[in-house]
Amino acid sequence: MSIEATGTDDLPSNVLVDPDLTVSFHRPLVGDRVRLEARTRCGPSGMGSAESALWDTEGQIGRSVQNPMAELTP
Repeated sequence: MSIEATGTDDLPSNVLVDPDLTVSFHRPLVGDRVRLEARTRCGPSGMGSAESALWDTEGQIGRSVQNPMAELTP
């Protein structure tokens, strides 16, 4: 998956490639909506890490982690 990311606090305009995604749930989803609290960090080489807490209306239901690679542009 490729996404265009612009206007982030930590990164200049980029193209991010996420070669992997791991999602772990510790209980079933309640309802039909999931909220993400996500954080992405990227070093000067373009290698990074991303993590998200996954929530529904009753609380946290799981986590996701990724190891994105960014093509950094000034």
